[in-house]
Amino acid sequence: MARPKGPPDLKALADLGLSMAEQTMRTKGRLKPSQIYAVDGEANLYVIDFEIEQSAILKDISALKLRAFFKEKKVERYVFVTEVWYRVVRTRTPEERLAAANSVPPSQAPDRMEAIIAVGQDRQGTVELCRPILRTEGGKYRGLGEPETMGDVSVGRFANMLPRDALQ
Repeated sequence: MARPKGPPDLKALADLGLSMAEQTMRTKGRLKPSQIYAVDGEANLYVIDFEIEQSAILKDISALKLRAFFKEKKVERYVFVTEVWYRVVRTRTPEERLAAANSVPPSQAPDRMEAIIAVGQDRQGTVELCRPILRTEGGKYRGLGEPETMGDVSVGRFANMLPRDALQ
């Protein structure tokens, strides 16, 4: 079977990022650093190991540096892959969900779950995929769950990072 020519589309780039993350998880048991997969207009693929700082100001600075890199290299699509804590809030109304979600940070919630996410963008839109991390009772890495679409969550420091001219 012949491989398609040209750069990977956004979904394929997200799948590549999740596959690479799965390999890292198998060997290390965690995904650190996070990774950026970016493709420019000449189909060059950039793979960037990306350490996420703990403080909000350093995260903001890191996001600005990435935006500048994307602009300089004329990046047309990218996917950000990272390990996250999340929780599913099941309530009846949006107000109840918001109140529950804001009550405890996901990393501190007793019902938290761990996942690898891939969030990306190109001129056709966005992709948000999640693969739950499966661990043994003792906490050892067991594998990743099936990919799930997260819906439209393209908000945050590392979402919607392409310059406007890359989206036209």
